[in-house]
Amino acid sequence: MAKGKKTNFYTIPKIRTSFSNGQPKENSGAVFSFFFHIGNVVLKVVLFIVAAVLKTCFSVGNALFAGTAFSASLLLGEIKRTRNVWVKRIQKALQPEFARSIAVFAVISLFGLGSFQAIRLVARGLELKGSVLGISAEGGKYLLEAKNALEDQDFDQASNKFLLAYESFTNGQKQLKDAGTSLSGLLRFVPQAADANNILQASRLTASSGNKMLSVYQQLKQLSVGPQGVTSSGQPVSEIIRETDAALGSVLTDLTLARNNLAAVNESNLPTQYRPMLLDMRQQLLIATNALSSFKDVFSLISRLISGKKNVLVLFENYNELRPAGGFIGTFGDFKIENGSIISSRISSVYDLDGQLKEKIMPPIPVLNVNDRWFLRDSNWFAHFPDSAKTVSDFYEKEGGETPDVVIAITPQLIIDMLKLTGPITLSSYGVTLTPENFIELTQVASTLSYNSPENKPKQVLADLFPVLLQKIGLLEPMQLSVFFEILQNNLNNKQVVLFSTDSELQAQAQNFNWTGAIATTDRDYLSIVSANLGGTKSDLAIKQNVILKTVVGDNGEIINELTIIRKNTLPDMSQTNNSSFIRVLVPLGSNLISNSGFDKKDQLSTIGPKTSDYKTHSRVFEWENKSVRDVISGTQIGVEAGKTYFANWIELKGGESKTVTLVYKLPFSIKNVDHYSLTLQKQIGMLGQSVRLEMHFPGRNLEWKNFDPDTLETSSYVREVFLERDNFMGTVFVKR
Repeated sequence: MAKGKKTNFYTIPKIRTSFSNGQPKENSGAVFSFFFHIGNVVLKVVLFIVAAVLKTCFSVGNALFAGTAFSASLLLGEIKRTRNVWVKRIQKALQPEFARSIAVFAVISLFGLGSFQAIRLVARGLELKGSVLGISAEGGKYLLEAKNALEDQDFDQASNKFLLAYESFTNGQKQLKDAGTSLSGLLRFVPQAADANNILQASRLTASSGNKMLSVYQQLKQLSVGPQGVTSSGQPVSEIIRETDAALGSVLTDLTLARNNLAAVNESNLPTQYRPMLLDMRQQLLIATNALSSFKDVFSLISRLISGKKNVLVLFENYNELRPAGGFIGTFGDFKIENGSIISSRISSVYDLDGQLKEKIMPPIPVLNVNDRWFLRDSNWFAHFPDSAKTVSDFYEKEGGETPDVVIAITPQLIIDMLKLTGPITLSSYGVTLTPENFIELTQVASTLSYNSPENKPKQVLADLFPVLLQKIGLLEPMQLSVFFEILQNNLNNKQVVLFSTDSELQAQAQNFNWTGAIATTDRDYLSIVSANLGGTKSDLAIKQNVILKTVVGDNGEIINELTIIRKNTLPDMSQTNNSSFIRVLVPLGSNLISNSGFDKKDQLSTIGPKTSDYKTHSRVFEWENKSVRDVISGTQIGVEAGKTYFANWIELKGGESKTVTLVYKLPFSIKNVDHYSLTLQKQIGMLGQSVRLEMHFPGRNLEWKNFDPDTLETSSYVREVFLERDNFMGTVFVKR
């Protein structure tokens, strides 16, 4: 979205949290969208409920008057006619059922006390009706006016209207409370009275939240993003962050309470035509609460990330040349930040550092196909990003860098999405204009040839792009920053951005969002397919991969998985389009490989020269290789990584070629007569979405519970199609017939 395009104030990013109930949670809309909905809906519902309250009051008042007079008349007449049976009636009165009836009559008599009290009750009810209905109409009008002011971006006027709405709904609550006192507590026994109070309270809290969110906006408006990082035109950045975090917490509390108030409203007290309005209010408030909760957590994480002094190492990874922890590291950025400000920065080619490494370190055996030594550029070898980040840090220190506090890996997808927001960026020194459509192609050409670059530095194009991109982000309209957060969040959820921090609290916060690229800890089934392009070609974006996982539960509870991987190279058949990838299939620890076919057997040891005494082996590589064995016939490597068993081998594809690999393996656990089965699917960092077909067969068992909707469901089987853009979890419970 280019600068200058009008964006309504209430445009808030979608808040997605992956890894939940089989589907990624997605809360679209915004806190402010609820304000607008409630402005349209609350008035009608409040009017109806208050009217129902008053109608009940009038009916009760009339009934009390009529009932009291009639009952008293009957009683006096009966006493005159039946003096001689009073002894028997007194005896009957001592019975429990009759005693209760008399007690009820006495209560009614006390509330009525004759015609004057009943007339007074009705008159007070008429006064309450006019007052509360007028106040409610006024509050609803102010909410709608606040909506209009927000659309016109007149924030001062919107704030004033939110305050007036708050005062109106507060007065409405006070009127109901005072009425309950003056009517001798009668309203406590009227069901609609509690509903009216709950709706008014929810409306009052919502109006208060709207005003607080405007104060949050005024605070954040002081911040700006640019080549110098996050700067402030007023208060110190750290103070703004602290106050904003507190304000967001207060708004979240208000909206949560409002949500509880609406949940307490008995919709059966409303006629059919009004119930959808109440349901809409509840849904909008649920969306707003969830969105704000996630936004607050994200804000808290980002605040902690930029607060204080930190050394941040950014890895620019090419997902067109996949590696286990994202992609080939061609460029790195070294940033020193303090409370959001960039104190110093350096963006350069990874080869500038690798040339300074004096130690000879043996790489993992598959990497020997591209290099006989291990350098920073190949160090993101481990699928568990925290392990890769620590290894990257080791190499960064060995090659002269300062120990990073935070390691962040990003793929080109983040830049592409940012360009969609900022619009094209022209780098005149290269004679190129970068757009979302040509970014990958032009940066690959420019970073390889560095044409027209006076310094002739490889990868310098990215170094020149970074400050310009930050400058463009800083020039966005204030409300477009919400789109910026949405882009960042989507890339984190889709593992196009992952991070690791030595700060355990920050790491835990990031892990709660599944943003650390960690291999999940699971107690049931698990699958992640991890590719390492070691052919030296940029071809992975042209590889189409489809996966089929067929799971069969035997009569004895044993589980056999048959995994089929279909890979196709859609590029033309040319020498530079060949794709040679070492594929790791991560499954539950202790899984037993029964058979495998379709891999390309490669003699991995043939490229290893004499290992002289001056070569060293990294401790993580030693552990990775020491826990693995190789099947002599197929060449498939079986090992342990990040608490999972893996089966690994090569798939080599020429342009236009397609191959199918099949693995059959037994899981290390079985299903009891009544038991749960779950499957965690994790996508590789940097990989784009892929199709996964899940077939589950459970003869002799019933599917009692599931947290997803299958595409087909039969008596003893189901099929589910998943497009895996982010991690996915599905759970079931089976009962043996």
